[in-house]
Amino acid sequence: MIPGLLPLFKLVSQPNEWQKSVASASARATSTRGEAYQAFWTAFLEKLKERAPGLTNAKKGLPQNWYSISAGRSGFAYAAAFKLKGRFGVELYIDTGDKEENKQFFDQLYEQKDSIERELDMALSWERLDNTRACRIAIYRGGSIDAGEEELNDLQDWAVANLIKFRDVFSKRIKALFLAP
Repeated sequence: MIPGLLPLFKLVSQPNEWQKSVASASARATSTRGEAYQAFWTAFLEKLKERAPGLTNAKKGLPQNWYSISAGRSGFAYAAAFKLKGRFGVELYIDTGDKEENKQFFDQLYEQKDSIERELDMALSWERLDNTRACRIAIYRGGSIDAGEEELNDLQDWAVANLIKFRDVFSKRIKALFLAP
């Protein structure tokens, strides 16, 4: 390069108007539902912080169908989620990033199934999910983000109460889990 001369760049390609309009329409199409999820989770977080201070520091919900909170150990989370077919659930989700570890941890918890369900005073759905990496232990009920305000408030209250129960029953057990050699 000759000293004092700067390179001249020429624009060869850029997004066209059609790409911009498709991207904009897509964002608008999902934003109404996303906004409903965000409002739901924000109200949920306010209730959770009121009833279980310190469980989360989050201030605002996200525009997604689920919300998770750390269970105090890497790879473990408590979550509430809108599921397919009009179901709503609360769960302990196990995903350390290693399928075999997840299955070992799940199996150790499953060995305590009777005492866990007795302490929670409810039957759980024990989902080892052998064909996937993660595992889940959950409870479900009917519920949709499209429900009215009263039902959404009820879902939030149900999720908060059950997340607190899950934390109270599972936290000591999660800390005691170990990997077999």
